[in-house]
Amino acid sequence: MSSTQFIIPDLLVNWPWLRVIDPNLQQVTDEANEWVESLDLFDPSQFKKFKVSIQLQNDQVIRLVWLIAFNLTSDRLGALVGHLQGKGLKISTCKRTMANSTWNIEHLRISCDLMNFYFAFDEYTDLADKDEAMKIAKDVMNAFKHTGVPFDNKLIEMARQFFKRTIDVVGEDIPGFERFIADFDAYTRSIIQEADDRDEGYIRSVEDYFILRRDTCGAKPSFSFHGLGLRIPNEVFEHPLVISMLESATDLIAITNDMHSYGLEYSRGLDGHNVITAIMKEYEVDLQAALYWLSGYATKTISKFLTDRRKLPSWGPEVDVRVHEFFERVGRCVRGYDAWSYETNRYYGKSDLLITWPWPRAINSSLNEVDEEANAWVQSLDLFDSAQFKKFKACNFNLLGALVGPLRSKEHLRISCDLMNFYFAFDEYTDLANREEAIKIAKDVMNSFRDTATPSDSKLIEMSRQFFKRTMDVVGDDKPGFERFIADFDAYTTSIIQEADDRAAGHIRNVEDYFILRRDTCGAKPSFSFYALGLNIPDDVFENPLVISMLEGATDLIAITNDMHSYGLEHSRGLDGHNVITAIMKEYNLNLQGALYWLSGYATKTIAKFVSDRKKLPSWSPSVDAGVTEFFDLVGRCVRGYDAWSYETKRYYGDKGLKIQKTRRITLQPRDAAYITKEQLKVSIAV
Repeated sequence: MSSTQFIIPDLLVNWPWLRVIDPNLQQVTDEANEWVESLDLFDPSQFKKFKVSIQLQNDQVIRLVWLIAFNLTSDRLGALVGHLQGKGLKISTCKRTMANSTWNIEHLRISCDLMNFYFAFDEYTDLADKDEAMKIAKDVMNAFKHTGVPFDNKLIEMARQFFKRTIDVVGEDIPGFERFIADFDAYTRSIIQEADDRDEGYIRSVEDYFILRRDTCGAKPSFSFHGLGLRIPNEVFEHPLVISMLESATDLIAITNDMHSYGLEYSRGLDGHNVITAIMKEYEVDLQAALYWLSGYATKTISKFLTDRRKLPSWGPEVDVRVHEFFERVGRCVRGYDAWSYETNRYYGKSDLLITWPWPRAINSSLNEVDEEANAWVQSLDLFDSAQFKKFKACNFNLLGALVGPLRSKEHLRISCDLMNFYFAFDEYTDLANREEAIKIAKDVMNSFRDTATPSDSKLIEMSRQFFKRTMDVVGDDKPGFERFIADFDAYTTSIIQEADDRAAGHIRNVEDYFILRRDTCGAKPSFSFYALGLNIPDDVFENPLVISMLEGATDLIAITNDMHSYGLEHSRGLDGHNVITAIMKEYNLNLQGALYWLSGYATKTIAKFVSDRKKLPSWSPSVDAGVTEFFDLVGRCVRGYDAWSYETKRYYGDKGLKIQKTRRITLQPRDAAYITKEQLKVSIAV
């Protein structure tokens, strides 16, 4: 993907409000555009320069095509975000609905005027230094307070005419107008700070950016503007839940606007005040990764908004109806900004969790030689009947071994394939096990690693014994390495018992607790220690905080990519209780798509931390450093390999994996049978 092409995620996939547009738009468009043109804000004889009334000395080039689009589409934005009721509004105290609602052309007109003014104001202040921005801000506020006196300044006269028309349409609502003026004052003052940042070339941290952007985006005065006429008491707006909801809605408008405007701002050198720039700088990620970070942030923000909304108190029947209507308008406002942006320049796409992962797909060239013998070994163990083995073989776990394992020899590929085949056989058996059965499987597996000379009557345990004996023969002497692998595998098998407990109890963990357990159940840790065998890396390396952090990050990436790909299969078998997607949906009240977007944001931050930690690794000695470099290269390939295999195998998507990799569209599978039955499980573990 080149630097000029990128995929825009749907940040509002979980937003309950749909796109709704005022049907009077066509009638209002010409009238509103004529008004903007009459103000002579742009010099028609100089299409390449954007001339402002305060005669800014600036050489920024504004293209005619954008000016035309600005005049034609801001009215459409007003129709998408404005409220739909007329000024003769009556409130029903019996129902939580607005009675006698009408589609009022006057309200649409002032909504369009607000949007036209916002974008004109934005254009002027974007090109202003601090002194110029202060003058614009001060004059706009004066225009709101003195609507009876015309101004020579074109932009300020626009503000005066817009506000006078608003007062005429809305009528009496002193508290509402005071809130709007206060919010707009905060907005204009924030523009001055933005101008300061621009003059200094200062790019804020993400947290500091949001603090300022909540004012500069203009959402707050938009919300108070669309609340005019509802006559909601000030105490409502002082309630913590209302404050929280408005902050969430403000953030959603800010990030959707930043996402859509980034290209234009970048082309004009004005992208320093954009959340995407802040994300790229702070997390050291590229443009596409920053967009996916935003999708995760949006998902959590929407979840909080909806949770807060359900907890709102009652202020009395009449006020409650007005509050309900206000937040309906807020909901439409958020959706409207996004819809308008897409309808002027639309892109679609789904998330790739590893889009910023530095390691590309690589494969051991000996796969064709090893594939048949590895499959023959699994079949000889008689773990599955012939029909079930056919399904197991179709999963192509040997391909996974070739994608995630070392590239250095055929023998190393074979034990990598054996590990992958064992993992998934073990996973199949323990997925259907209760606590006692899981404990027995785990105990017997660990015993087989410690006693590779004694064959087992249990098919699965004999598989583990043979696999580990072959591994020791290939790797040779690396006692600390084998001890680490056994310890990590022991933690893995122990965690499977806890997973069985959760399954038996029908317990779905919260996201934080889920990750604590999943870091062991996903099997990434023993995989990493397995691929470190033979590198003779000292224990003190693995005790270094940066190494611990990197391995946890890589573990999380394997866990969430595996959960994303396996969710459909696990859902079809009723085993999706231990899946991060289920945990996210439950905790944040999201649907499946929303959970996937949440994951994309989490993955982006995790990758950024991994890459940052890697740059900070200390030096131990030339030979150890070489081993550490090779080890983390294997870890990097391992993370990429799991994801690549998930698309190339038939296990999760059948024959559609490569298509899904391109389209990013996933369909849940119907309920299906497991590869083994409960009866086979009991025979195999000899209960």
